[in-house]
Amino acid sequence: MTTESGVKSGMMIAHYSAASLVADNKRLAQPAVTDNFITSGLQEDHLSFGESAALKLDQALENAFHVLAIEYLLASQALDLIGSNDFAKGTSMAWKSLREVLPVYQEEHALHLDIEAAYQCLQETHVIDKLQSIAPNLLPSRQPS
Repeated sequence: MTTESGVKSGMMIAHYSAASLVADNKRLAQPAVTDNFITSGLQEDHLSFGESAALKLDQALENAFHVLAIEYLLASQALDLIGSNDFAKGTSMAWKSLREVLPVYQEEHALHLDIEAAYQCLQETHVIDKLQSIAPNLLPSRQPS
């Protein structure tokens, strides 16, 4: 997604990164118990996989947030290329929140910093709080921590 397609690759690599993260999540979705093996001279055949399952879940959630960050980045770039500001309140707020920390992608550069900035923006609770104030029924209510 660039104004000079054919000359510049735009954000093509971000699509590959997202696909790779989704593929990794498919691998992580394999049940931890499939790694089971017999121990203690055939007398014990069970092991605790709670820790392994929790670590896999943690990585899958991290991957999912990075996929969402990539989608957020690409959607914002698409909105920039449309050249209109006539979007729904929540869409405009999310777009502007990202643009407060990250400029429009114009010159080719490594995208990992842009993806990380979008990821950090998603991690900030003020963005969710703003969305909740605009559309209180859109998102589930959060319990105070």
